[in-house]
Amino acid sequence: MTKSKGPSFVERVREDASRYLQELLVENERLRADFVTVQEEISGLANLFVAVSSITGTRDRAKILSAIEEVVVNIVGSEEVAIFAREGGGLRLISSVGVATDALERLDLGGVLGRVAQSGEAYIPLADGTPRETCAGHPVNACVPLTVDGDVIGVIAVFRLLQQKPRLTESDVELLRLLGTHGGNSLACAKP
Repeated sequence: MTKSKGPSFVERVREDASRYLQELLVENERLRADFVTVQEEISGLANLFVAVSSITGTRDRAKILSAIEEVVVNIVGSEEVAIFAREGGGLRLISSVGVATDALERLDLGGVLGRVAQSGEAYIPLADGTPRETCAGHPVNACVPLTVDGDVIGVIAVFRLLQQKPRLTESDVELLRLLGTHGGNSLACAKP
């Protein structure tokens, strides 16, 4: 009678070590992905802090508008942005970067910007290829209300994004919403 030979002790140790190494490699990849996620969240929080600090750190209206524009241009990544005040039955352009302003000086409350001004709900189109709404011939990538205690006092319109930025990210959306709230409050308290 012959005994069936199983793997030798050395072969079993080698198999166990190989299995353990494979588990370590999988765990290493998971930890690497977690690290990248945490780094992105830290970067997002730092951007939020910078944005809020620059907007709420002054009562000078021109500096507040400039700070909002800088955040949208440099952190969100837009080449074209416009800020409007709600005035009477429409919107009046109060500041802009990179857009021809002739057609944007005064807008009625129709269209996407007017809808945001009336409803207080941000317009942030999906990244699914749905065509963007336009305002005066400019495709709108986002429009957020500037609010004070729930009242809309204006809107921030983000038109063209930087070429290397195909769409807005979740952290961009959070930042834009934050700009709408803190920017609105700061502008309402600003010296004329």
